Amino acid sequence: KPFPAELAGTEISALVVNPLDGSLLIADSHAGQLLKLSPQGAVLARADATIPAAPVLRLDSGLLLLNSAEGPGISVLRYEDEAFGRQLDEILLLPPAGSAARFTGVRDFLRSGDYWWALLDSAGSDRAGLFRFDARWQFVDRPPLTADTHPAGLLNWAGRILVLDPSQ
Repeated sequence: KPFPAELAGTEISALVVNPLDGSLLIADSHAGQLLKLSPQGAVLARADATIPAAPVLRLDSGLLLLNSAEGPGISVLRYEDEAFGRQLDEILLLPPAGSAARFTGVRDFLRSGDYWWALLDSAGSDRAGLFRFDARWQFVDRPPLTADTHPAGLLNWAGRILVLDPSQ
């Protein structure tokens, strides 16, 4: 079933389904907008936002999380209709003490148990490093990846974190 005409031209750069009510939360990086749709496709809310070229949306504890377009951070947003897209906070993901790398963005992130896992992009490289943070986004460790790993994304599979690498 096609979506309503008011969604013509909308590009779905990222999408997450709210498991509580079936609503769809969409990031359109081309238009710089966040949209909230009913399960039937009706637009419930729309908000202008600064969205990275490759957005990642996650729902956690009643909040909408979006990787920041401004650097290695996570934007914390509201997703209820009346305040949709309103930013509450920006979480800066700090590298470990003594790290020489300068991080430019968050490629992917997800929660598993009491930890957040994030792929952070390094300046001057097409590679990303894997980092683990606690529930309050404090650095825990940097799980090692083999030198030939080119991480593109993360997947939570039965409590395990899988690193997606298109080259393997």
